[in-house]
Amino acid sequence: MNTELLNKKVALTKGEKDRIARKMRDDAFKIKDLFGRADLKLKVHGIKGVKVGPMVVRYSYSVDPTINLDKLSSLKDNISLALSTPNIRILTPVPGKPYVGVEVPRKEREIITLREMLESEEFRNSECSLPIALGKSSTGETVVKDLAKAPHLLIAGATGAGKSVCVNSIIMSLIQSKTPDEVKFIMIDPKMVELSVYDGLPYLMHDTITDPTQANRALSWAIREMESRYRKLKEAKARSLASYNEITGSKIPYIIIVIDEFADLMAIARKEVEKKISRLAAMARAVGIHLVLATQRPSVDVITGTIKNNFPTRIAFKVPSHVDSRTIIDASGAEQLLGRGDMLFLEPTVSGLARIQCSFLTDTETGKIVSSILRKRGRTESVSFLNSEKPKIDTTKPPRSRYTEDERKKIPAADRYTKREIVKFGRMIEEDPEGTITAHFFRRKLGVSIDEAWRILDLVLNRFPSLINDRRLAINKLYQSTE
Repeated sequence: MNTELLNKKVALTKGEKDRIARKMRDDAFKIKDLFGRADLKLKVHGIKGVKVGPMVVRYSYSVDPTINLDKLSSLKDNISLALSTPNIRILTPVPGKPYVGVEVPRKEREIITLREMLESEEFRNSECSLPIALGKSSTGETVVKDLAKAPHLLIAGATGAGKSVCVNSIIMSLIQSKTPDEVKFIMIDPKMVELSVYDGLPYLMHDTITDPTQANRALSWAIREMESRYRKLKEAKARSLASYNEITGSKIPYIIIVIDEFADLMAIARKEVEKKISRLAAMARAVGIHLVLATQRPSVDVITGTIKNNFPTRIAFKVPSHVDSRTIIDASGAEQLLGRGDMLFLEPTVSGLARIQCSFLTDTETGKIVSSILRKRGRTESVSFLNSEKPKIDTTKPPRSRYTEDERKKIPAADRYTKREIVKFGRMIEEDPEGTITAHFFRRKLGVSIDEAWRILDLVLNRFPSLINDRRLAINKLYQSTE
């Protein structure tokens, strides 16, 4: 692991530390006095009741269990006024502690560099299969998680809140801790500019995919790879990729699928993408395939219930409203964050939400690391696995179109079918003993969606309206016009 190319942490001077310590002590007693005037019997824990984080200071107080905590939470605006600080957050109680916590934003926020995280003892001594350095908690503790146990990660937040920086920090954590033989990436970036910097690295199975059609094919390939790996695990009687590699002596790598701006894919092909993502999220964990999804549009039509059920580990950055916060992490709170990397982390093994300041990684640092790897290992050509998926043709059904399904969606409805294809559709109507011309007829015969069936019906009737009164005459004229 080489961290020399990353920026160092900027340390505070002794005078700055003393000034911050005095302010924290004053704020702690201001909050105590405010609680006292509100007839709440609270007692500050002295200096032990203050935890300094990179973006907030948490003041902890003991409280009489008989006090109504809802009344305490209502004092948030009073504390903001007393300290002249917005975005106060009250924890009732602090997760895992018999205390009440008050988180006050720092005026001088500490920047958590990725180098500091990668050089920390927690990261270096981590026994995680896929360690990712997320940042520091609100109490100043280094947070390192295992993506293999997550097993998938959903990241959402407003534009400029720190989502893309978080994705790059996760990628760089894995690149710095693993070799190309241990982990591979499939990166999908519809915006074209966020992840293309990694093109050519030996960690990538393919250059960054920017076309939604290719992204759909990549997910299909991932499903086939998952099924292939399951067959191998079954033959070796192994239950996970790690045990399979240990039993057989193989070195099958982990595969991390990173999708930035997931909403763009959902807007183009929602049903197909949601179905494939859900299947991968539900089954791919055991065979070493993990997903990292990021979106700046946390709405219910993007983060659907099916996706949320398969992504128990989620990160919420600052969002405009509590509705968006509930969509991401099933709780309010993300609307009160400070932005610039301030996030709430939800994991299934821990009750409550953890507040974390994400590690910061500049574009210059990313470019230096990528250039260094390319100089040492050389540029790797993309594997053309996207072209391995051949369209399946069902000869038992009438041919639908000369175009493939993906190509047909890109062209106007009037140009999707040739005249001869419309003749075949007309003959199907002629041979129907019931003589009913409906969209459900084409849906049943051709196996297409109801929307596509209506398009076919409208196309036939618009060109040959007499088909309604005299089907055979219209079909004969149509057939003669194509001879």
